[in-house]
Amino acid sequence: MKKTIDTRKLKVKYVLGNHTSLQSYPTHEDILYEMIIDFCGRIYDDLKFTDASVKRKYNLSDDETSTLIEQFKNWDLLEEIHGNNSYTTYKIIKNPFA
Repeated sequence: MKKTIDTRKLKVKYVLGNHTSLQSYPTHEDILYEMIIDFCGRIYDDLKFTDASVKRKYNLSDDETSTLIEQFKNWDLLEEIHGNNSYTTYKIIKNPFA
């Protein structure tokens, strides 16, 4: 996955950096954007996360977390890596902002 950001593909709220101050925060796209930005600044080759970590970080309910995961799947951005009774690990396979 590319570790670059093409600012021409970003919404104005991300270019201005004010997305976290909007009443709608966090949208599914906000969460994806923050994950990609964080990934671009790290040395890891893969962007992996768990449903439990996203739920905790963004204070989401179980339903909101499930909806987020389904949206990422619908955007063809996500691959399930590993699952157990406590959490499921996913991998982002495409950077829509590159």
